[in-house]
Amino acid sequence: VDFTLSVPANAMPDTRFSFILTAESQNNSIRSDSASIDVAASMISDASIGMTVEQLNRDWMIDAGGTKSIQFTIWNNASRQDIFSIEMNFNPDTNWNVGQPTVQNAVINAQSSTTIAIEITAPLSGQAGDEAPTITPKIQSTRSSMIFQGEAFSGIEVRTISDLQLRLIEAPSRLKPGIPTPAVFEIENNGNGEVGAILVCDPIPDSWEWWIQVDGVNHTQEIELSAPYDDKDVVEVHVVLLLPSEERAGEVHSLTCMVSSSLGLSDQNIFDNSVQFDSITSAVRIPGINANTNQVSAMVGDVVSVNITAFNIGNAVDNDFLVKATYSSSPPSADIVAFFSLGAPGASRSLDEYHLVPMQPGEEILLTVDLVLPQSLLLNTRIVVVFEVIGGMNEEMMPYELQHEILIEVDEQRKMSAEIGQSVDFVQVTGYPSPFWINITSESTQAESYILSLTSPDGWTVLCQGEALNQSGQLLNHASGHITPANTDMFCEVHRSSGPLESTIEVMIDSNDAYHERQFSLTFTFEEQVSTSVSYSTQTIASSAAVLIVIIASIVFFTRRNTTANEESEEVIVQLDNSSIQVEHITISGPPIQSGPPASTHTYRVAAPEMQVDTVPPLPASGLPNGWTMEQWRYYGQQYLDAKQ
Repeated sequence: VDFTLSVPANAMPDTRFSFILTAESQNNSIRSDSASIDVAASMISDASIGMTVEQLNRDWMIDAGGTKSIQFTIWNNASRQDIFSIEMNFNPDTNWNVGQPTVQNAVINAQSSTTIAIEITAPLSGQAGDEAPTITPKIQSTRSSMIFQGEAFSGIEVRTISDLQLRLIEAPSRLKPGIPTPAVFEIENNGNGEVGAILVCDPIPDSWEWWIQVDGVNHTQEIELSAPYDDKDVVEVHVVLLLPSEERAGEVHSLTCMVSSSLGLSDQNIFDNSVQFDSITSAVRIPGINANTNQVSAMVGDVVSVNITAFNIGNAVDNDFLVKATYSSSPPSADIVAFFSLGAPGASRSLDEYHLVPMQPGEEILLTVDLVLPQSLLLNTRIVVVFEVIGGMNEEMMPYELQHEILIEVDEQRKMSAEIGQSVDFVQVTGYPSPFWINITSESTQAESYILSLTSPDGWTVLCQGEALNQSGQLLNHASGHITPANTDMFCEVHRSSGPLESTIEVMIDSNDAYHERQFSLTFTFEEQVSTSVSYSTQTIASSAAVLIVIIASIVFFTRRNTTANEESEEVIVQLDNSSIQVEHITISGPPIQSGPPASTHTYRVAAPEMQVDTVPPLPASGLPNGWTMEQWRYYGQQYLDAKQ
């Protein structure tokens, strides 16, 4: 049976109301039972639990096995006193020990507060960075049964314990100048977590070089070590020392190396953080070679130099220092001229033999081989220069033998050839050109530009490819011709209008950078044109024949006037063939002018110049030369062929 009892809103807390509940049987009124029930008005709780700013902002780092106290504050915000039970919720499955509050129930007056505390203990095996379990505080009012929960708290962490140990594994008894010498150490982490270690050695002179290697690699940062329960808590470290070559032999050096935490934490045991060792500077005689290149390119006809620097790495004089240089070429060439010199500048020494050069400690010497490459050297010839150095003494009491090869690849050339062709003992009539030919061939591995120029006497003009050529010159461009030669074949003519009948023309062929320079001298002879001279051209022959006809006709006319008077007129017939001119005069009938003998027929034969046969010289196998016309070839081709032969 459920009953509902309504409490007035203005009822005071803890006010009690009693009533009796009776149960009576309907079949038998004698049977009945009663119970007295008391009802009290409960209070409404208003509370909270948490941490103040001061309680929260504390150092929550804890040592392994250490204990921290955590304080919470309970606030009763109700208008009446209240009683609260206290509970702390956390994950129990850890090695952390979380204690119970100092009181089980807190009685707090209205508008008041109280402070409670619990203690938390880190495990002895706690490692750096281990965090405590999260704790959530909770209270419950015993008067109203209302529950209030605070914010979860976390942030307690195990503090890092620094305990590094440095051990000397191998110390060098002697330090060799110029030779990197390692000192071997071990660093072990005995702390409670990962740590970064810093290793320094002191005192190291400023003239020395030193560096740290871990696992054979240069290391410039802190050395990382794992916690002891991992397998990276021990690291082998090499401190490499490099003494300068001028360091004096026999000096004793005492070095102290120390290890510390990169976080600046104090070490629990400072007595195993450093080690000390002593070393003596050794007498060293070791040759060395410094070369800037292993391969160079060269040009045919140039002078190429290759060199290395040999030096004595050590602090003692080496009186048995030997140097040597050799070279070989493929394909072999006997025209290569080679010089071997020591120092800069140095006297020339013979190749293919050793030369003794005493070397002071740290002294250097330049070894140079100069090669004069002939113009006849084949393109893509490979030349190998070998330098050899012998000196010093190794641990097996044998001299060091060093060798360095430099490959010279002759992969460039600038090669130009020029030819001038001209008829021999040829005399030309003024007013007609005198021909000559220019052939320029480039076999360079690069594009070439040439300036073709000439000087000629006043009154003479030179035409090449139809353009006037003078001191300003013509520009000729050739592509690279090392695979297929680049060629320019030019036909030129010399015209004389005035000036000397015989003179010399200077022809210059120069590359833009003056690498190629060619100069030719050509002598030309002219003769003055005679007005009665017979030209062998058809037009001139016809003109000469016409003149002869007029002369012959005049002779006939005057002859007949003196020999006959009966003839009225006569007709003159002229026949022209290749060998003679025939003139006939025939009498025409008419009234007689005067008596006399009968008319007769006269034939006059006058020698005529022999006409040339129009023949064309055979063309070369490559065809008509570049820049020529068939008209030029018809008249000057045979001279071109003769000049080529």
